[in-house]
Parts: sequence; structure tokens; C-alpha cells
Amino acid sequence: MPRKLYSPHPEYPAAELASRIGGRVRILVRLDQRGSVVDAKIVESSGSQPLDQAAIQAVRQYRFEPFSQQHATARLLIVPVRFEPPSPYQMKSTPP
Repeated sequence: MPRKLYSPHPEYPAAELASRIGGRVRILVRLDQRGSVVDAKIVESSGSQPLDQAAIQAVRQYRFEPFSQQHATARLLIVPVRFEPPSPYQMKSTPP
């Protein structure tokens, strides 16, 4: 797998975070020769549409190391994105 140069964390949807909903999304990514994402499709859903959409939005911003001209003009790979809500002990309490 090409090395990631830029991979922002997805924004955790507020409703899923408050409900402590987590999951894993697997995304099929097509890269151009420069390492930019040109297409991203969900191949395994988390079961939560907001988590899936947050994962797609983040992965579309990823940048990978360019690959040589000897390889095909595009490269496909599967990118997993995991959403793990914090434990109740890690949740911040809000003042009354």
C-alpha cells in the first residue's frame, strides 16, 4: 500500500458520538499517479449512514505518495476507517 502523506481524521458525527455509536467503514479508493484520491466508494458500511459519510468525506482528502510511471495509471486500495466512541470515563462532563 502506498504511504499516506496526508490523512485527516474524520469528524465524528455529534449524534453518533452522543449515543456512543461506533463502527468500521471500508472504502475502495482509486488513486491517480500523483497519489490523489480520484474516487472513493464504500465497500463495507458501518451500519450508520452518518459514520459512512464522515469516513468518505475524510478519505477523499487523503494524499498518498506518488507512484512511478512504470505502474498502471491508477491504483486501487481498500482504506479502513474506524470510529470508536470514548469510554464513559473519558467523556467530558459539562457544568450544570
